[in-house]
Amino acid sequence: MYRPYAGWNSGSITFSNFPSPKISNQYQLELGLVGPAAGMEQYQNWIHSITGYDVPKGWSHQIQNEVVVNAKYARIYNWRLIEDIDIVSQSALQAGTGINAISQEFTIRLMELMTLGIRYLPTA
Repeated sequence: MYRPYAGWNSGSITFSNFPSPKISNQYQLELGLVGPAAGMEQYQNWIHSITGYDVPKGWSHQIQNEVVVNAKYARIYNWRLIEDIDIVSQSALQAGTGINAISQEFTIRLMELMTLGIRYLPTA
């Protein structure tokens, strides 16, 4: 099966808000490069040379340079089952030039942890 090599360098910024102590909304914007301009061929070859692994062959089939812009929204919700056991649900939607995905994840937390958000102060 033919699959081109791809190296991806990116940075992102994420903002979160907490509508309640059990709910978090996350908004993320990612900007990056894919292709030879990302420099991942040189990085992988360097890592392989210092760790003693064979230098990978196939970078001549690397995908072309492209700017990657992705946006992501995630809603995280915490359910307390019993003392010291929580289930955390994360629903996410990603869209852009690099990743388009819808995902659902569940995590079981088995210890006493803080709530997702800040505690509300009483209002006057």
